[in-house]
Amino acid sequence: MVVFAVDLATADQVASLVGSVVGLAGLLLSLRALLQSVHAGVEAVDNAVAAGSHIGRVVTGNNNSLTARAPAPSPSAPSSSGAVKASGKGSVAAGGDIGEIITGDGNTA
Repeated sequence: MVVFAVDLATADQVASLVGSVVGLAGLLLSLRALLQSVHAGVEAVDNAVAAGSHIGRVVTGNNNSLTARAPAPSPSAPSSSGAVKASGKGSVAAGGDIGEIITGDGNTA
């Protein structure tokens, strides 16, 4: 640690400047971590569906006829903070609750 012999006013200004720089650095690191966690690990390939949170209804396939309303998702459980990946035709993955999944061709609901 380096100690300088300066007057109190100069020491106050230096301490304010150092505190501001350290606070700004902490804010930037926090924002970076937050943005990475929001967009990290949600991947869907080959006609699949993936969501990092809750899903009310997912419909995959062709010639499906839907007349009923989609169920409301029940976000009682917290969403996953880990990776969510769906791969393969018609596959579905969610980081939270899923209300209803309809896969395949020619379904009615």
